[in-house]
Amino acid sequence: DDQTTPLLWAVHSGMFKRAGLNVEVQRFTSGSAVAAAVAGGALEMGKAGTMAIVTAHAHGLPFSLIAPVAYWRNEAPDNGIVVASGSPIKNARDFNGKTIAVSSIGDLYTYAAQAWIAAGGGDPKSVKFVEVPPPSVSAAIDAGRIDGGEVGEPVLSPMLATGKYRLAAPIFDAVGHHWDVAGIFAKDDWLASHRSLVERFVRVIHDANAYVASHENEASPLIVQFVGLEQTTVSHMQHPGRSLYLDPAAFQPAVDLAANYGAIAKNYPAAELISPYALKPPTK
Repeated sequence: DDQTTPLLWAVHSGMFKRAGLNVEVQRFTSGSAVAAAVAGGALEMGKAGTMAIVTAHAHGLPFSLIAPVAYWRNEAPDNGIVVASGSPIKNARDFNGKTIAVSSIGDLYTYAAQAWIAAGGGDPKSVKFVEVPPPSVSAAIDAGRIDGGEVGEPVLSPMLATGKYRLAAPIFDAVGHHWDVAGIFAKDDWLASHRSLVERFVRVIHDANAYVASHENEASPLIVQFVGLEQTTVSHMQHPGRSLYLDPAAFQPAVDLAANYGAIAKNYPAAELISPYALKPPTK
């Protein structure tokens, strides 16, 4: 998704190399798969949706966030549940009894969708959620296997541009107006034994996010190529906010959501998620 663009830019532009880092980016289908790979040692660091990190911490996995990725802006939605243009789904109640695709059952999108449907007077317990990778959502809708599916950029804009689909539910609105939707994390013991490397890495991520925020058109072709879409999608993309620092207040809405929908046994302060090696904002 487009949340990953600054990370790709840092590789492509040589920012990591200039910091003495050799960073290789691998594609995974979900944040849960990334978390499992980091836990098992197949990856040193991972980028995942906030929910995967929130639930991992609640289950005692020794993960900590080291760098932000992106934040949701309700004034510029860059993801949500898409349905066919002729679908009878018009509001939250219309989702009752429908089959909706998410990238991973129990992920951030699952609970955000449930919250959005509930807030609009629908019954989220009646909705059936199935796993479909975002690039395959359009085909699944066309085949009648699902009534709608969650997609984000760079998949969202090409779908909407066909005229065959429409955005029916900007589900992240139910979580908050502005909040961090993803982050980069690692195991605590690995972080402690690689402090110098981590400090250089998080500085590069900060600088890459800042650069991409003001040069979106320059960086966007990287994510389009990475996902495997046509370059013509770039000009239509709606980008997320690019976060510069890890702010506990920006992650608390996801922790609250997880607690409200039973993804975690009890609520906790989001500050627990953040590594002491994360880049600190300048003192005011």
